[in-house]
Amino acid sequence: MCSTARTRRSVRLILPGVVFRDLFRSPTSGVPFVSDLPFFHEASETVRFWVLVGDEMIGAMVGKHTLHYRFNPGGLQEDSPMSTFQLHRSELEAAVRRRVGGGSMQPVLLREADLPREPREVGQGFA
Repeated sequence: MCSTARTRRSVRLILPGVVFRDLFRSPTSGVPFVSDLPFFHEASETVRFWVLVGDEMIGAMVGKHTLHYRFNPGGLQEDSPMSTFQLHRSELEAAVRRRVGGGSMQPVLLREADLPREPREVGQGFA
């Protein structure tokens, strides 16, 4: 069961015992992050980051496996989620903006389907 709570400028997703603002706290100190720097959250295996949409910073996350299978399917099994994120940051931010434009509330969890693949050339196999 989840509900939403509206504030003046943002919408917070409230789950039993979890509030969105708690998703972006330091795992060691519990202090909320005030930086817009992306980071890898070990417990959930997601890269968490913020995207400026209009005049508001929107929290978003993308899973380690989504990054791997979308951007490096035939590559190394142990590719770094942060380096993959940095290489494709503009595409990931564009996907967040599309989701928010479509009505998604934060935090936006990007899925593989949110990240369109480039068209394959004739004769290429399945990726």
